[in-house]
Amino acid sequence: RPDVLQHAGIYPARPGITDVLGLEVAGEAVDDGEALCALVPGGAYAEWCVARRDHCLPVPFAAADPQRMIKAAALPETVFTVWNNLFWDGPDTLRGKSLFVHGGASGIGTAAIALARAFGAARIQVSAGSDRKCRFCTETAGADAAFNYKDDPDWWSRADRADVVLDMVGGDYLEKNLALLNDKGRLVIIGFLGSPKSHVNMTRVLLKGLTITGSVLRSAPDDHKAKLCAEIAEHVWPRVRDGSIKLPIVDQVLDGLEAFEEAHERMKSSAHCGKIVLRIPPADA
Repeated sequence: RPDVLQHAGIYPARPGITDVLGLEVAGEAVDDGEALCALVPGGAYAEWCVARRDHCLPVPFAAADPQRMIKAAALPETVFTVWNNLFWDGPDTLRGKSLFVHGGASGIGTAAIALARAFGAARIQVSAGSDRKCRFCTETAGADAAFNYKDDPDWWSRADRADVVLDMVGGDYLEKNLALLNDKGRLVIIGFLGSPKSHVNMTRVLLKGLTITGSVLRSAPDDHKAKLCAEIAEHVWPRVRDGSIKLPIVDQVLDGLEAFEEAHERMKSSAHCGKIVLRIPPADA
């Protein structure tokens, strides 16, 4: 989604950062040939991409797996984002707690479901934009319940209360999110697919003792990203490697840089469930 927004001129790269699209990548390191995936500030839509070594992780899939690089390329941005926003107190942050995730069928949504499940969340509910996506969220991604927000405008009144809400919509969802939260709950905002503006009575925040927070990973300091990378390597990567965290869920693989427009159109249509990956042949192929 950030790639689509940047291409539309809505989400520009930071000054001094390449304007080539792409925030996550997998490939072989030039210096030693190690198979790595990385979070990058831009430049992944290319045959060669520069990444900080402390923002790289080893490809967690077996060398014999022909899809290992495709799967690895679909991990960094979503896993870093989810770890940054849902595990603020370490791997036990969600243990025994209930979580509600908007956009459950998205790359972020599927990663949030998988990590929350792996690290002990008691209940995981999501919203999604169709019955097909709701079934995907419960039957494939592992959510306990899913609500079709397009066909069921009163879904939020039937959802169970949650201790944590992860929201990428904004706008009029703010009021709904505050109503969804238990006392002492936490609303984490990571995007504004709806609107960055909202009108809300903040009395509910005071009476329930709620926390409203948010972040943008792309503009975070490099040392913070390095810290996230180290934590993910310690706590998440062993579980991806042994299969107890079943990520990523890949919706579609498209070949060649020229296929990026097709990938963006699928993203904008919201027809996808999980991640869309561009596969680029080696420069010497």
